[in-house]
Amino acid sequence: IADFGEALEIDAHSASTWNNRGNAWRGLGDAQRDGGEDPRPSYRHALDDLDHAVGLDARDPGARANRGSVRRSLAEADRAYGGDPMAGYRAAIEDFAAAVKLSPRYVLAYNNRGNAYANLAGEQAARGEDPRGTLRLAIADFEEALRLSPDFATVYNNRGLARLQLGEHEEAAGGDPREHYRAAVADFGETVRRNPALFGVYVNRGETQRALARQQGRRGEDPRPAWRGAVDDYGAALARNPDLPGALEGRGRAWLGLGEAQSAHGIDPREAFDAAVRDLREVLRVVPDAARTWLACGIAGARRADAAAERGEDA
Repeated sequence: IADFGEALEIDAHSASTWNNRGNAWRGLGDAQRDGGEDPRPSYRHALDDLDHAVGLDARDPGARANRGSVRRSLAEADRAYGGDPMAGYRAAIEDFAAAVKLSPRYVLAYNNRGNAYANLAGEQAARGEDPRGTLRLAIADFEEALRLSPDFATVYNNRGLARLQLGEHEEAAGGDPREHYRAAVADFGETVRRNPALFGVYVNRGETQRALARQQGRRGEDPRPAWRGAVDDYGAALARNPDLPGALEGRGRAWLGLGEAQSAHGIDPREAFDAAVRDLREVLRVVPDAARTWLACGIAGARRADAAAERGEDA
């Protein structure tokens, strides 16, 4: 940052130097955020520099996209510190739109605008607004990014998350979300096929398989394959990182759902209920005050006892 400042003392009309210093301020802000510090002052410095860069060269799509990224990061930080991020997300969307207008094959700008739309949708939902239209705009941007770069694994994950959220809001509105959940499962599958190192995606797919299984059970479909898929996905995540947040509880709840589905289809569910209790008790060993986990564990234990009694086994 200091070196770019020296360069600007010599030539204050260099758009690329303003752009580079803005990116350096953004990098500092990201490091502060990851370290638990307030990154907003650094992001504001970045925004000032990128305003200069855009003012000097309004036709540079990179500067527009960089400013959009900073605006999105600043909006996320505002939200984390109790501020209102809506205007920031909308301003970021405008910058990414300008970038793709200047450079219609700018893959990252489409992806980043999709992420900003997804952020905006989350805020709309929190305020009681219907976010489904905004989520569809996010999905359209991810689709364009994938049309231009079909092997971009992260974009498949981003589209999967947007489809999962769209399904959740469709479900909340009384609609049928299954097509959105199935599409999300497919996207997460494409993500890990292209980049197996993104093991957190297995948790995303597990969550989606659970949501799909619940809907299938309510609508007369056999949910067992989706429940089994969720168990396998959480297992794959845990095999790569045993401490991955949410994975062990997610697997315990998926085992519980699988056991209930097996019972409904006349199949012995005891193994599934045993596995559910095992996973959920391990979660409770680490987080003993998790009331909902205690409830799920209790349900799994009761179901196991019922299944044992039906088969003449001592519970």
